[in-house]
Amino acid sequence: MIPLFVAYLISGDAEEYLYSLPYRFFENDVLQFAGLFFLVMALFIYLKLSFGSMLVIALVMSVAGMFLSYTDTGNSMVNTLLGNIIATMDGSPDDYTSCFPLLNWFIIPLVGYIFGYYLLRVKDKKKFYSILTLPCALFSIIYLVVEINLEVGMYKEGEAAYYFISTPDVILCTILSVAMLGVYYFLSLILPAAVLGAATEMSRVLTPFFCIHWVFVIIAAYVFTELGWISWDASVPTLLWISLVIFIISYAIAELWYRKIRPAVSKKQASPQQKSKR
Repeated sequence: MIPLFVAYLISGDAEEYLYSLPYRFFENDVLQFAGLFFLVMALFIYLKLSFGSMLVIALVMSVAGMFLSYTDTGNSMVNTLLGNIIATMDGSPDDYTSCFPLLNWFIIPLVGYIFGYYLLRVKDKKKFYSILTLPCALFSIIYLVVEINLEVGMYKEGEAAYYFISTPDVILCTILSVAMLGVYYFLSLILPAAVLGAATEMSRVLTPFFCIHWVFVIIAAYVFTELGWISWDASVPTLLWISLVIFIISYAIAELWYRKIRPAVSKKQASPQQKSKR
C-alpha cells in the first residue's frame, strides 16, 4: 500500500492509486495462498488423513475451482475477499481480483509435499529419475506445444488464464516439475562443486529473497514510474538491467537477514527464556 500512496502523492491521481488502497490491503496473492495452504494442511494432518484422501480432496477442490472461476458477485470488496478461495473478477476477465485462489492451486503444493515425502525415502535417486524424467519431459513438451498453438488453458488471452489455473494445467505443472527436477538432478552430477554450492546458498535464502525483491518490484512499478526514473515503455535491455539491479540488492539484503539479523533476533528472543531457566 505504501508505494501506491507515495505514487498518489507524486502524481495526484486518486483514481489510479488512492481508490485501490482498500483492495491492496485485502488482496490475495501467493503469500496469502501459502498461509491458507498451511492452515488446510494442518487440518488434514490433525484429521490424520491418508495421502490418498488428501489427493482426492485436492482434486475435487481443483475441479470445483475451475468451474467456479471468473465468478463476479457484483461487489468489489466481496470479490476481493472471496478471491482468496475461488477465482473472482470485477465485471470482466481482464479486471480479475484473484491471483492464487485456494481451490485452484491447493493441489500443486500438496503434490509437492507428498512427492518430497517419498523422494526422501528413495535409495537410488539416479535410477528413480532415469525412469521418470524422459517420459515426463516428453509429455510436458507435447502438451505445451499443443496448448500454446491452440491458445487454450494457461495460454489463452489474458493474465487471469494463468492465475485461474485449470485442473488439466495443474496436472501438466506437476508432471513438468518432476521432469525439471530430473534434469536438475542429472546436471548436479556434472556441475562443479562451486556452482552447486552457490545454488545451495541461494536456495537457502529463497523465502526472504522473494519477500524483499517483491518490495522493490512494487516500488519500481508505482513510485519510480511516477518519478520518471522508469518507463513502462522501456526497452527489453533496460528492463533486464533493472531486473539485475533488483536481484543483486534483494539477494544482498536476504543474505544480511539470514546471516546477521535473524540470528541476532533469535538470540534476543531466547535470552529472557534462558534467564528464567536460571
